[in-house]
Amino acid sequence: RSIIVRHFRQPRIEQFLRDVVLVYPRTGTALPITGVYETIIPRTPFVVIYRIEEANAIVRLIGFFHHAQDRDEWAVDAEPES
Repeated sequence: RSIIVRHFRQPRIEQFLRDVVLVYPRTGTALPITGVYETIIPRTPFVVIYRIEEANAIVRLIGFFHHAQDRDEWAVDAEPES
């Protein structure tokens, strides 16, 4: 199993995504791309990047990283997929 699958299912991560990111999606730091945010998941070494799709009332997870990973080269498409 990949490291993402093993850690993504931790109750702390699921609870944070459900209780914070879905309820208060603009809590994260806005990235230069419109509608894309990044937030650190408390008490874990992980960062999640997500897009707010207003028209569909969706918060779409688009990146999940260890905080020490270099995210400078990682790119997000400016427009969400249809």
